[in-house]
Amino acid sequence: MSAGALTVGLTRALALACAMGCAVAGCASPQVPAPAPAPAMTATPTPLPNQPASAHLCAVAVDGRWGFAEASGVLRVAPTWPEVGPFAEGRAAVRTAAGWGYIDATGALQGPAHWDDAYAFSEGLAVVARRGRYGAIDTEGRVQLPLDFQGLRSFSEGLAPAGKGGRWGFVDPTGRWVIAPQFDDVWHFSAGAARVQAGERL
Repeated sequence: MSAGALTVGLTRALALACAMGCAVAGCASPQVPAPAPAPAMTATPTPLPNQPASAHLCAVAVDGRWGFAEASGVLRVAPTWPEVGPFAEGRAAVRTAAGWGYIDATGALQGPAHWDDAYAFSEGLAVVARRGRYGAIDTEGRVQLPLDFQGLRSFSEGLAPAGKGGRWGFVDPTGRWVIAPQFDDVWHFSAGAARVQAGERL
């Protein structure tokens, strides 16, 4: 087989893989594994609907390594990482030898890659974890919410579900408790309201 034919075949395979991935997950299904939950709490961030992909890039795998391609099959970020997350707000989480970090649409790392877990950006912040504690960073990799929480989920309408002391409440982007941790579980805000659970009651 000629090099040209091999390139065409790979491009078609990437386009098919990307199209199938987008059809199933809208280019936004995270590959990031869920962290081990803290005692009596579920720390895994709940995915938000309609998370935008950066430049419509879809995660694709070649020989067990993940990169990103356009739906047309044009490879934009070379398959380099064993695991990746979806692009959101111009960043995607990737797992390196040192830990999880974030890349931009060119594949360049943005900030340190030393997190135990890393999640998709929402409203300018992304949830990260180290040693079972959760916080949030900005798109430049700077810590904006210290890793003081037992659990933390993505921001929606300016508030993020956060857990401390075995209870859930809501914090703003500065880490200030807007609604004190008092519930067994909470969900994201949508249209000004959020579902909460206290005991058996929702």
